[in-house]
Amino acid sequence: MEDYTWLGEQAMRILKPGGTLVVWCSAHKQFAVKALLDQQGLTFRYPLYYIVEAKGYALSGYKMYMWTTPALVYSKGKYTSYKWGRNTVISTSAPDSRYKWNKNLAPIRTWLPCFAQSGDIVWDPFAGYGSVPYVCQQLGLSFYATEIDPEVAKIAQQRNTVIERMVI
Repeated sequence: MEDYTWLGEQAMRILKPGGTLVVWCSAHKQFAVKALLDQQGLTFRYPLYYIVEAKGYALSGYKMYMWTTPALVYSKGKYTSYKWGRNTVISTSAPDSRYKWNKNLAPIRTWLPCFAQSGDIVWDPFAGYGSVPYVCQQLGLSFYATEIDPEVAKIAQQRNTVIERMVI
């Protein structure tokens, strides 16, 4: 949980008034993450859901989705939204498996324009495989991304993204 504490502190320091923080977390940690970020002074707005259709396990005759990753949306002060979007994105294919926390591009492409517009800087402190910077480049958005693991940062750089190594 210390990563989320750090992220909340940095968001309060860096975000402009009305700025948005979107936090990926696991389904089983989402309530603890929400409580922690609420204590940081950020304002919770709503959850987003990224669902990957997993193997179709039959449970009482229903096909079940087995992999859900929530993202919590916070703002610093009054909320600014540039565009309405879907709060749930369902993917029928698993993300590229070269990095364990990788996300498909669909939820990022869907949600990023809701929170950022030309002139904003998108900050991705846990860039991983570089999905957010990759989509920022496609949408013409400025970004600053860091990744602590140099091997993972190399993967992101191979996607034509600009990732720096961050030391915490």
